[in-house]
Amino acid sequence: MACTFGDITKISTTGASEETARQDKLTLKGVEASHKMAETDLKRIDQYKTIIQKVGRAKNMDPAVIAGIISRETRGGLYLTKEGNQINGNGFGLMQVDTFKKKGAWNSEEHITQGTEILISYIKQIQKDFPTWPKEHQFKGGIAAYNFGPGNVRTYERMDIGTRGDDYSSDVVARAQFFKRKAGKMGKRKDLSEFDKGQIMMATPLDQSISKTAALVGCSRSAVDAIRITPESCGLAYFDTMATFYSCLRGKNRDCGIMASGSADAPAAPESSDASEECAAGKKKSRFQTFKNFFAKKKKKEATGPVAESEVQLKSSQSIEDVNVPEPASIHTDKDSDSR
Repeated sequence: MACTFGDITKISTTGASEETARQDKLTLKGVEASHKMAETDLKRIDQYKTIIQKVGRAKNMDPAVIAGIISRETRGGLYLTKEGNQINGNGFGLMQVDTFKKKGAWNSEEHITQGTEILISYIKQIQKDFPTWPKEHQFKGGIAAYNFGPGNVRTYERMDIGTRGDDYSSDVVARAQFFKRKAGKMGKRKDLSEFDKGQIMMATPLDQSISKTAALVGCSRSAVDAIRITPESCGLAYFDTMATFYSCLRGKNRDCGIMASGSADAPAAPESSDASEECAAGKKKSRFQTFKNFFAKKKKKEATGPVAESEVQLKSSQSIEDVNVPEPASIHTDKDSDSR
């Protein structure tokens, strides 16, 4: 999405200082260290992705910048107590606002909105104080101000001197650029919420089923992600095929032959080999059309007679409903930022 305040990818940055990088006992520093720490925080921050994106749209703020601040301030919640307070300080919540000004729960939309509004107010103040600065410089100045106030931003070159670690805006920008790049790689995919993407886990029989399905449309197993499917990896034919496959997982068609073909305990369904042979024969059809024909044959055979139970039914242990989703950690701590 477009950001009113500038393009985060156009901001030059030196990344994290040695002091900041030592949080993770990293021997590297700079942009590489910032990216490494952001990558470490990615799974924690991903829990709040929907809220971050919603607030970003509402406030015309790049969600990657919000994520970058959350990563820097609390490591995605890692440095917070279970009540959302900073262990050694007065900050509250993922974005570390002053406790006496806090709004909402520590991980709520209301809290992230409040933190984003504070950031925006600082950017606007920097725009007034330095009207001749390029847009992206003002943007970076506002990010620095989020740590130590707009009155301490004096020059662009020494903007971070006085922030924690003397690197605040450079580190946040580098982390935001990492999140931006990650979002870009996922941005072209169709939303998979209708397939309960958060519940699709990789049990062994299921993994084998997905591998076999991917093979039928000419994709490598490495392209398959249990939560994110990237159609650009193998073309839209792969995505459409997997959409049909997940429909089977959801119980809409328990007689989907491909499910049995991937099971370690069930014999391979004959239709799979039919589809493979059609591809190998070099017929002038798309892989998706070939796979579509496979399901048409399947439906036709079901209409003429029952299919062996061992070939079409999942074992109860293979059902997606039986897969346990681990709960996120409930206790968090913080040690990074000054309060707002």
